[in-house]
Amino acid sequence: MKVTELSQGQLSELKMNYYYGEDEDDGHEAEYACPDDVPNEVIFKHYADIDFVNDDFGCSQGDDDGEED
Repeated sequence: MKVTELSQGQLSELKMNYYYGEDEDDGHEAEYACPDDVPNEVIFKHYADIDFVNDDFGCSQGDDDGEED
């Protein structure tokens, strides 16, 4: 599924990943007060080329993503 199809919980996880970054040089803590302040449009653009599945997110691991194996 595309980033624009994610649930609020999944989107929140991406915002936290974007805000804190993979390492100390990747974060965006100076730009926003907290992860929730990152606009959805920023997340949509940053993750636009990624196809996600439910198991990519802690909040939805094991949920049926509607795809057959």
